[in-house]
Amino acid sequence: MDVLTPFEIGYIIGVIVGEGTFTSSQGSPHMSINLAANDLVTLQYIQQRLGGLIHGPYESERHYHQPHCIYRLRGAALAEASLMFLEHMPPSHKREQFLDWYRFYKPRFELKRFGKGWRKGIKNGHTV
Repeated sequence: MDVLTPFEIGYIIGVIVGEGTFTSSQGSPHMSINLAANDLVTLQYIQQRLGGLIHGPYESERHYHQPHCIYRLRGAALAEASLMFLEHMPPSHKREQFLDWYRFYKPRFELKRFGKGWRKGIKNGHTV
């Protein structure tokens, strides 16, 4: 993951708090964001900064037959991004959900090797 500016961190965290979910599929943890297909640029913005995949567009009755796309972040990229979530996610119900999820999956993250990523460009609390 590249160095993220304070704006990028805030924007990503805001979208996750509003629209994200922390879950798993077949025991594999992931974070996903499900948005209408006309919001694809938002998912692409996050994907360009964190990695992950965008699936869709899909159409379903659940979404009133409106096309939607799903962004998913897994593996080492998720483990790295989780450090950012821990540090920057504001007090909220979503943070509590994330912390419960993180405590459950933390042993899996510790088995993965990943770099410092978004922290690389931070010195004395300021992005360089």
